[in-house]
Amino acid sequence: MATDDCDYDWEKEVGEFEKTKTGVKGLVDSGITKIVDEIRKASETWGFFQIVNHGVPTSVMDGILESTRRFHEQPEEAKTDLYSSDGRRNVRFYTINGHLKKPEVASWRDAFSCTFTDDFLDPEFIPPVCRPEQDFLERLQCMKSEYLSCLYYPACPEPDRTLGTVGHSDPTILTVLVQDDSGGLQIRHHDDWLDVRPVQGALIVNIGDLLQLITNDKFKSVEHRVFARSKGTRVVGCMLLLS
Repeated sequence: MATDDCDYDWEKEVGEFEKTKTGVKGLVDSGITKIVDEIRKASETWGFFQIVNHGVPTSVMDGILESTRRFHEQPEEAKTDLYSSDGRRNVRFYTINGHLKKPEVASWRDAFSCTFTDDFLDPEFIPPVCRPEQDFLERLQCMKSEYLSCLYYPACPEPDRTLGTVGHSDPTILTVLVQDDSGGLQIRHHDDWLDVRPVQGALIVNIGDLLQLITNDKFKSVEHRVFARSKGTRVVGCMLLLS
């Protein structure tokens, strides 16, 4: 596991784990408790943490990122039938989610989302361009997922006038996501906005509003945002909201 700590050495930690040659069973047999304590501490203090050694193959994570890019970089005519701001649609492509009021700032990003009904989504509803990642979709259904969103942040001609995603907290229990290495994500800690540096192979987890509520404010729902950029794109392969 990794928090947003400038002293964290991901490669060193993985190397030390490999040297034990006992696997995670060896960690269990040793009576390890640090992971649980670190997650609790991060949830109480930051509302955010990153996880490595989580068991999701790198090939699957890379596949999700590539699948997201493939979907969003299709010709326009391949996506227009899916475009909708209506959240009641189980599978949709959108920029504005719901109704945007005049004083509000729109996010500079596109999204492709899938809503699971009774913990299931018929794979036939998934666009063919995304289906090579079927193994990952099956993993999501086993995790009782509710909402999957694949986000794409293209270059913005005036990045100083908007944000990739405006500041917000998530209304659910947990959000788990895979991101590329381009950066741009920030979390709010007290009165400061702090950069979340990408960690190779990590899953990002943040606490949602519902988990803060049911823990009586013990765990903190974290406000976060994403910068718009003038060059390049940012891809979040999937955002998984759990309940």
